[in-house]
Amino acid sequence: MGLPTHDVFTAALEATFPARFAGGAGAKDFATQYPHALVTSAVAWLTRMGQPYQGTQPAALDVIKSFLRYVSSRAERVVVVYAVVGIRTGDDAELRTRRLRVIPTSSVGEPHIKAVIERSIPGAGYALKDASLFRVGLPSCLLIASKTEPHIESDRFHDALSRGTATLVGRLDGLVSGLRLTTNGTIHVLAHAIGGPGPFQMFRPRVGEERFRDWLVDVRRVTTIDAGLVRRLDRLDGLWRGAVAPDRGVVPTLSIAGQRFNRSFGGEYWQERLIDLAIGLEAAMGQEDDPAELSLRLRNRAATLLADPHDEAARIFDDLGIIYELRSRVMHGSRQDPKRLMARIEKVPAAALRTLPGTKAEFLIDRFRDLVRRAILARLFLAQGESPAWSLGGAKDLDKRLTDDRERQRLRNLWRERVRSLGLSGAVGPAAQASSWHQPSQRSDKSTDTVTIAVDEGSTAGDP
Repeated sequence: MGLPTHDVFTAALEATFPARFAGGAGAKDFATQYPHALVTSAVAWLTRMGQPYQGTQPAALDVIKSFLRYVSSRAERVVVVYAVVGIRTGDDAELRTRRLRVIPTSSVGEPHIKAVIERSIPGAGYALKDASLFRVGLPSCLLIASKTEPHIESDRFHDALSRGTATLVGRLDGLVSGLRLTTNGTIHVLAHAIGGPGPFQMFRPRVGEERFRDWLVDVRRVTTIDAGLVRRLDRLDGLWRGAVAPDRGVVPTLSIAGQRFNRSFGGEYWQERLIDLAIGLEAAMGQEDDPAELSLRLRNRAATLLADPHDEAARIFDDLGIIYELRSRVMHGSRQDPKRLMARIEKVPAAALRTLPGTKAEFLIDRFRDLVRRAILARLFLAQGESPAWSLGGAKDLDKRLTDDRERQRLRNLWRERVRSLGLSGAVGPAAQASSWHQPSQRSDKSTDTVTIAVDEGSTAGDP
């Protein structure tokens, strides 16, 4: 007895699962999609298991069982994997929380990481290039989120898969963004994989490698994660999503600030990241309907609201003045003279280090990023409550209020207290000192530094 024809097979599926496949053009799903997916999955699984290409082999039978579970289920299993660097767990042990696994690469050994991805989403691990996962010197982890997304009455054509994928991607994005916002951790997503967990794969796994250049980790600040921190960041993510949800299609400026802040972890050149962060600061602390004296207003607001015993208002004001001078030269297409650029960069104490010029630029970006992340947190938490101290819609009297010593101190304390109430007290002050490949000294010796900095092409950090 031979294998059934395509038409016989699809007719049998429609007869066996009428709730899924009946209805012609209006059906929830189409049986004609499945024969090819079943054969492809069986061939792939037999290959991975090293078994002969025969329908009676154990691997082929596993695929058939997985297929029958899939078409008879009233839910869709979805798995999303992020390969990230800049995160470690306590004792480098695997961390498990609700619907999330954090697997340090050191806990399984680098040669096996692709196998872990492969076990989570068959076909995904070996579709990723080795270089995407192992080319940087930071601690690396796999973030694995999974979900069983139930079908609903109105679902058609794998809507549950799309819905579950969006939920999981949002959760992992929220976790990465939350870690960056609360620690200024230099966390980079190198690759991702999205698919189903079983040997039967209705669709090929979707894999992607993020554009990444090694100098992005020239300045590093590694974050240690545990189950308690994950829970606190989940609460922060819920608060964030409630605050920045579009209103009648209009995206709040704070959402733009968050997007630009996260983009600053991936720009190819430091100038690109400088512009992203400038837009992020303006979106978080600017006055949308009154752009006059923008730089001065931002410097005053940031210095007033972000000042800390370890980061004085005058230092913030001066650093932002230098950074905005650099931003203007980049934005307006001014001539980029490496010596003059370096002279300006070295006016910021955080970047005035005895190290390679490109690394100084990365320390400048790190300083700016730390100010922007605190500005985003301040704006988010000042916008909470029935009568927000500074609503996301704006406050035209804010600058006048900030002239009052008592009001200034009240606002400065208010957003910090609300952040601390989530158990994230370490997020309210300046980030811990970052490190570098090059072990920079505290101050630059300008008489011995070589002043060379790439402006338009080539490496902008890490190259002598």
